[in-house]
Amino acid sequence: QDDSPFAVLDDTLAGFPGDQLGIIKATDFDNFFGVSDTENGDNAGPLTAEWTFDISAATGGLELSIDLAAMGDFEDPEDVFQFEISLDGAPFVTAFTAVAEEALTQDYTLESGTLVSDLVDPLSVDGVLLSNEFQTFTELIGGTGSELTLRFTSETNGTEAFAFRNIVIMGLTSAGLPGDFNDDGVVNAADYAV
Repeated sequence: QDDSPFAVLDDTLAGFPGDQLGIIKATDFDNFFGVSDTENGDNAGPLTAEWTFDISAATGGLELSIDLAAMGDFEDPEDVFQFEISLDGAPFVTAFTAVAEEALTQDYTLESGTLVSDLVDPLSVDGVLLSNEFQTFTELIGGTGSELTLRFTSETNGTEAFAFRNIVIMGLTSAGLPGDFNDDGVVNAADYAV
């Protein structure tokens, strides 16, 4: 966490009790990706990251899930947080886009119990407001192939914080039962071997 953007860290129990912005708590040691202030003296324009997954063993379609969290005063269209997917080199299509809800306010509770009230312009994904607590978002991808590329694009010019973790690509069987990798109609230990 030492190299993480300051706004992403909730330091209210770790030496900065007056901190008013943060997602990752001092007691949270799970891996995450954090984004804040990508428009600065060192960076200009959107930043991107890509992950490639071998999906050749998947049958019957795919499902993408990601845990998302955000906190801050976001502006539209200046603050961009978008996930896109590509199957086998096809053009990228949008999976999730975070949108600034400029007519709304959001309350956030920091690790110390401090309530940050009525912070304007929160982010939403698929109509669900993001908070500084991770929420899982799922998207059915459909189709199969050999390789799936996930691209994340971000651009923000302030102290707003966006974080994500637990990127999961799961194959669906033709029956649509998540995790039934051997197509026997049940999800059990035999699916793990496949």
